[in-house]
This record gives sequence, C-alpha cells and structure tokens, in this order.
Amino acid sequence: MWWHAQAPQTTAESDQSPRTRNARAAERGGRARPGHSPARRTQQLRRWRLWQRSAAVLLLSCALAPHGVRSHQCRHGKVEGRFHESYNGQGGVYTASRVEYGEERRRLQRSAQSSAVYEPLRIHVVTDPVEEFLRDEPAILKYLKLDVIPAALNWVQLALRVKRAEGPLSLQPQCGRLWMVQGDSPPSNPSDIKCVALSPNGTMCGDVPIPEEHLSPISMCPDSVYSCTRRYEGGGVPDADYILYVTANFDEACQSESVGSTVGYAGHCRRDQHDRPIAGQLNLCPRELLAVNTNATNDTAASGPTISLASDQMPPTRLLRPERRVLQGGGRSVGEGGMAHLGADWRMDVSFVVHETLHALGFSESDIAWFRDVDGQPLTHRDEQGRPPFDASAGPQGGWLPSAALVDTSNATGRVVKRVTTPRVVTEAQKHFGCESMTGLALEDQGDFGTRFGHWESRLLQSEGMTGSRDGQEHAAFSSMTLAFFEDSGWYLPDYSWAGDLTWGHRSFTRDGCSFVAETCLNQAEGGGPPTPIDPNHFCVGEGGQEQKLHCTQDLRAVALCPLAQYESPLPLWARHFEDDDTRGGPSQMTNFCPIWMPFERLAPNGRPLNATSLCTDPSNDVAEYNYFGEVYGEDSRCMASSLLEDGYVFDDSRPPSGRCYRRECVTAEGDDPHADYDAVIVHLQGGQQVRCGVSDGGKWKTVEGMNGQLRCPHVAQVCFGSPCENGGVWRDRRCVCPPGYIGKRCSHEDRSGNRRIIPSYFHYTPDDVTIKVGSSYRFEARVQGIVRNYTSISALPEGLTLDTDTGTIEGTPKETTDGCLVLTIAAGGVNEEARGLLRLSIVDGHEVVAMQAQTIGVRMPCGTYL
Repeated sequence: MWWHAQAPQTTAESDQSPRTRNARAAERGGRARPGHSPARRTQQLRRWRLWQRSAAVLLLSCALAPHGVRSHQCRHGKVEGRFHESYNGQGGVYTASRVEYGEERRRLQRSAQSSAVYEPLRIHVVTDPVEEFLRDEPAILKYLKLDVIPAALNWVQLALRVKRAEGPLSLQPQCGRLWMVQGDSPPSNPSDIKCVALSPNGTMCGDVPIPEEHLSPISMCPDSVYSCTRRYEGGGVPDADYILYVTANFDEACQSESVGSTVGYAGHCRRDQHDRPIAGQLNLCPRELLAVNTNATNDTAASGPTISLASDQMPPTRLLRPERRVLQGGGRSVGEGGMAHLGADWRMDVSFVVHETLHALGFSESDIAWFRDVDGQPLTHRDEQGRPPFDASAGPQGGWLPSAALVDTSNATGRVVKRVTTPRVVTEAQKHFGCESMTGLALEDQGDFGTRFGHWESRLLQSEGMTGSRDGQEHAAFSSMTLAFFEDSGWYLPDYSWAGDLTWGHRSFTRDGCSFVAETCLNQAEGGGPPTPIDPNHFCVGEGGQEQKLHCTQDLRAVALCPLAQYESPLPLWARHFEDDDTRGGPSQMTNFCPIWMPFERLAPNGRPLNATSLCTDPSNDVAEYNYFGEVYGEDSRCMASSLLEDGYVFDDSRPPSGRCYRRECVTAEGDDPHADYDAVIVHLQGGQQVRCGVSDGGKWKTVEGMNGQLRCPHVAQVCFGSPCENGGVWRDRRCVCPPGYIGKRCSHEDRSGNRRIIPSYFHYTPDDVTIKVGSSYRFEARVQGIVRNYTSISALPEGLTLDTDTGTIEGTPKETTDGCLVLTIAAGGVNEEARGLLRLSIVDGHEVVAMQAQTIGVRMPCGTYL
C-alpha cells in the first residue's frame, strides 16, 4: 500500500519502520492505497507523500519621492521580497525551468572553444495586459509599445549576450502539493514532478497570469501517483531567451504613499537550471500611464524649491533638481513643485525601462548569491535543495546572502558598507577611477530597503544608470561596470563596445581617483576654518567657502550652484562634513549628504522667472536680454570659468570668475575623422570671437578681443569628453556609442519607430569578436536596422578579406597574422545618416590555435572567440 501525508516529514519519521509509519499516517488521517504488494513497499523502503509549497515572483520597484524633491530614485527592493517564497523555499522548494542548451557541459564555460555560443540576448515582450488597459489611449500605447520599450530593449539585447536556448522557451508551473518518495529530496527535474495541486500563484509571473502556451508540461496527479494527466502542452515561446510581461496594474506598490508616486517596477519570476533569470514582469503604474505626454521631447528644464542666495548673485536663480524618479528625470514640471509625467522626457523614459529591465535580468545583491563561475559551479554555498543562504533580516521580506568572497561587508563609522568584489567589476572600476588599488565597488548604503544595496553607490557613480538616485545629472550612462556585474554572474558575456561612459568619478575628472573612492567628500581644515573638497570638480562647500559661487556641474553641461540644506536634527557621525554645524550638509541623503554642484532655474534680477535654466546644452536657455557674457547655448556648449563681460560693462564688485556657457569645437590633427585624443578645443563666443586652447593650456587665462575680463581655458580631455557625439554618446573605436534611446552617426536622433525604420542603427556583425586562422575561409554577415544604401570600411581590412558594399558582408581567406586584436569599423550609410559597426579580429596561424586550445577554461582568445 502507498501512503500520503499532508505535510513534510521529519528525518526521524522517515527512519521509522513501515508499521510505525503506517500508524502515524493513520493518526493524521492518511489512508491505505490498495493494489500494491507489501513486499514491493518493504523492498523499496519508501513511500510517496505530499509536499506543500508556494510560488511567486521576485519584484522590484521604482518610485517618486514626495512633491518638492526632484531627483531620480529607485526603490526596487521595497517589493523585492514580496513573493520571496518562490525562490527561498518557505513551505516548499522552487523548481527551476528546464531550458535546452545543446551541449549542457559547456553552457557556462567561456573558454576559447566555447565562447562562440554567446549571442545577443533575445527578449520576447508580451504587451497584451497593457494593451487592454490602454485600449482607449492609442497614442500612449504607441509611445510605449513602438517607441520607448523597443528603444530600451534594442540596447539591452546587444549589450548582453547569452548561450541561446535551443527550441522554444517555456516556464515551469510551480506545484504547491506534490507526491514524493519518503526520505528523498524534492525532484529537481521538472519531468519527475507528480503534482497534486498547483500553488495559488503557480502559473503567475508576479501578478501576471502566464499564458498557458508559455508553460512547460507538468504531470497532475490529484488522487494517485499512478493516475496522472499532462497539462500545458503549448510548446513555449520560440526564438526567445527571456520573456518580459508588461502590465498596468494598480497594486499596493503603485499607491504606496510612504514612497510617493510610484512610476513602475520590474523583477524576475523564473530561473533556468543554471539560475539565470528567464522571465519577469515590468509593471507601469496606471496613473502615470494616463498622464503621458507623447509629444514632449528633450525638455530638460524643471522647477524646484526656491533657495536663498546672496544679494550680489547675478542673476537670481532657483535650484534645478531632476524629479526624484526614474521614469521622468528632468522634464518641465506642471507648476511649482508639481509632478512631471511619462513622456515629458524621452531620455529618462527609456532609461527607466533599461534600469528596470536590468533589475529583472539579475541586478541586485540577492542575485549575486546565485552567481556561478565559468565552469557553471555556484560561487556561494548551496543547501541540499540548491539554494544559497537566506537572510531573513535583509529587508522586510529578507534576501539571499552572497558569499563573503563576492560581497565584502564592513561597518564603517556607524553604517554598513557593502562592496562587490567580483573580478570583472573590480577591473572595470579600477579603470574608471584610475585606482589600481581598488578591491571592490560599493553598493548604495542609503535610502530605504527599496534602494539600499540594490544599486551602485551614488556618491561614487552619481550619473551611472544603475544608481538608486541621480541628482542634478542630465545624462545617465549604463557603464562597463554594470556590464561587468552581469559577466561575473556567469550567465552573460557582455559586449563592452555598447557600454556608456560617465564623467562622474572618471579618472579624467578627478585629482586622485583612489582618494575620491576611499575618502569622504570634504577635508576638514586644520585649526578650524571651512572644509575643502577632496575634488572641487565634484564636491563643494556652499556659500562662504573658497569656491566660486557660480561654478560648473561636474560634467560641464551646466552652470551650477552649491546648495546646502539645514536639517532639524544632527546628521549621522559619518555625514557630518561641517565641524561647526552638525545639522548642515548637502541636500541629498543618496550622496551621503555631500554638497555637489547642481544646475538651477534662472530668474531675472527682479525675481521674475525667465523660463530658462543653467543647462548649457539647451539652446532655449539663451536669454538675450540678460546675456552680457557672450554666452552660447546648444548641444555642443559646455560650462567654462569666465569673468568675460561685453565691452562697456564692468562688475560692480570683485566677484570671482563664474561658470558660463560657450560652444566648444574639439579639433584633432587627424582631420575629418575625429578621435578621443583631441589636440585642442576652440571656444566660440556669441559675438563670433574664438579662443583656441591646446592640451597644455588647461587652466590658463586668456583675454578675448572686444570683451572685458578673461576666459580660463578648459582641460581638453574634460571639455571634449564624448565629442563629437550628442545626447551623452561617447566616441570609441572611430564611432559614436549612443546611449539607450538614441541613434544616428552623432546620436542626434531619438530611437522612435519612425526614425528606426529609416535611419541605420544597431549595426553589428554575427559573430563580431573572433580569432581566425590564416589560410581558412570565413564569412561575417552584417545585422542592421533601418534603410542602408551602401557599406564602407572606415578601417583597412586585413589582406585576403573583402567587404561587399551592398550587403555589408565581410568574407575571404586571411593571408597574414595580426598582432593581437584588430578592431575594424564599418559604416552602414543611409539617406542622410549612418551607423557604424565593429568587427574584432585576431588572425593566428595553426600553431597558435593549438596552444590557445590547450589553455585552461576561462582564458580568452585574443579576440574572445575561435572559429
């Protein structure tokens, strides 16, 4: 006879004799199942029992803070553990979805022989739920479905690469009660599960019902282990590595008053057998959707709370701070202190979707606990059910606890500090800050559980796209450090050629990168007196300090002020940057209360709003009535120190030079095709005057014909950072690397559906990072969106390889070896625009191939892949 029970059995119970087990089962209401011999039961010394469990989804959220506080802030951990039992096994054990990857042994190995299997991530987007909600709002639906979401995912899918699933991708239903052999662990292979009843959320992804055709088959055995039927034979989703369900549900996260008005959230609900997230939900809060303005674009001005300025400030100003949200981070508000909405800022809408999608793909501290090495082995200890340690104190619902070898935790001056110490993250951080002694990159330690430890530290990486807050920064960059996080997971092999670059903390913008990382923002003066910034490009001391009152933001895109806040109670010990006043500090907790340079809204001398901000990059900020300084506003303009005044005007005091906006033209000796190492910058003034500043002129003062005062030459490496690319793009490998949401040769066009159909974009080769052999023939095919008329080579091709100017295909038989990795840049020309793609090649002879094949797993070829 076979017995079943309603609850998991203890080890002591499982060791008892058949007679004792029989008696105990009877006491619990169990009953004998006829038709099976005692001999068989005794021989196997086992029985089937029911296992109770539940399933759900890990969710993340991003939210607005209360009115009057304007800056990007994400609180994804606020709902991170919302349905943690999906993964932590409370009441049961989560069953991973089984994905077929071909040669299973090599799925995660990135040796010379296996890295070729990593291809651009394919995300299948399901928008049916949000389409139903927006059926009466076609313009909003089009904006989301055809513009914002594709623009965000275009970048994500090329930046992250995976070993692709062979065949359709299907998701495992989660069984709440199942038959088990007494004494055995729950089955890890979904095909071995004999399910009595699904868990209440067993076919949900967050609060999204998973379509039956997306579910994996499961054996349902409600009455007997020998009487089962198969359910969910839909077959899964073809040509997909991840399924993203987009919804518009008004749940408690969307209406939570404690965190303001939530824009949306995202997270993952299923992992594969190697722990890679393979499905998730992106929820957009309905009231934000219904407030969408689909016509507003690139409006980066905003109003904020009025701050007190000295009477000699010229002109009067108000502090400009981006909305404390992700979805809209810099659009013009609706009245003083009002909230801007989705659609008011294209750049931030796209950044929101990228930010949340990366969370859903595995960016969080809890996900680090699931990381694997290049051989596919877990990097954090697992229990008998394959789970890492669970820390119930990590937030309201707890969280997974990574190994100390992956996340270093310390208690620094009264606060917990966590640093990601995985190898590629450390390498990329060292390069960014210019500090080879760095051993880890800090996670955010401020904010509530929704922000803390789920993002990069804002003080260190203020304008990085995966920080939890961004104050006063116009552009977000999803950098190589974020891509490195995904590489260290063991699930992805990023394409770093798509990484953005940020100026905050960059080695070109700091005096000493190691000091910038390790120290606080202000140094206390010996013997009293005001403190001094450890790096005056980033931090400031407010009025009364040694810094000029009108400065430049750290990225030089705006004229800036140094606002300070007075708090009602003393700040924490680690945040007391002013020895003479423990209640004074910077206006943002997310930057550890460090005062930073911030843009502002300009007012006329009489206090009248000018409908202009201090952003140099916005041409509408040129108010001719008050432009006494020869300023020029526009995408190519940057902030520079100047005391210039039009001839006939003089300052009525001895004020120091101020930050002013002038157009910069970066020049190089190489002529038509610019590169990162510019020789000089030509500064253009409104009256047509020009000032040439060479590399050695940085910091020197120069006079200008027809103007009183002087202009201080900017440092070429700083002022030309990213040139000639627009909208936050960076110049690398003879092309502009555009941020998410922008396309074109100079990143000057929004990646909307209309532009996407015409302008060449997202040009890449398949494969594009390879080591090949002399004397063998090869073929590399171009992949590009938009209309292409012809292809041209910006770089000289190796002998034996040719470019088909009609199709972009590169093929042939290489004749000579190369010295390391050769980067080829190819242009796909359209009607009036172009896109540039890369092909990284290393050509070796046969003996080199044999030597490299003998290397240990994880050692890369010169260009990553051997064909």
